[in-house]
Amino acid sequence: MSLCQFNYPGIFQAAERESGKYQKYYLFFIIAEYSFLIIASTLTSFFNENKISELLIVTFILLALISSALRYHLRHEQAWYGWRAASESIKTSCWRFAMKAEPYEDDKSANTQFAEQLMEIIKTNRFAQNGIHSDAATNEQIPDAMRSIRILDVQQRLKYYCNFRLSEQQDWYKKKSLKNNKMRRYWMIIG
Repeated sequence: MSLCQFNYPGIFQAAERESGKYQKYYLFFIIAEYSFLIIASTLTSFFNENKISELLIVTFILLALISSALRYHLRHEQAWYGWRAASESIKTSCWRFAMKAEPYEDDKSANTQFAEQLMEIIKTNRFAQNGIHSDAATNEQIPDAMRSIRILDVQQRLKYYCNFRLSEQQDWYKKKSLKNNKMRRYWMIIG
């Protein structure tokens, strides 16, 4: 087992997958709504007043309204946020377990406490309660990587945490920042 990888349990992977799925659904409806509005406004600029152009404009405005109503009714952003919260809570618990941090300091009770904490996260998250699929339950909930880190001494665990957890977070924020800057430029050109 290589200590350069930190494997999260199946339940985390399921929460990540669900979060990503609902984020895509939410963004799809936002993009659809605004695309229909942009098309409708563009059509008003280029077409003279005739029945066909008016019908096209009304159609795209109706499509935008339908997209907006569906987005409001389906509330995919709530599922996205709920799954994201479950995912982050599980991730935090995983790292606390691996680092022997509170409440997982005692090796005799740590496994049980960790399993109970995962169940508590699921029970208190209304999206996760009904949405954890059987494939998440069949995957190992305490991967060997997490157990291997626990047996390291305090200094080695701290070094591992700094090298992998903190760098993982820094990389994530860096990628998000670059992506957001790219999107900002894109929307500045479009706008």
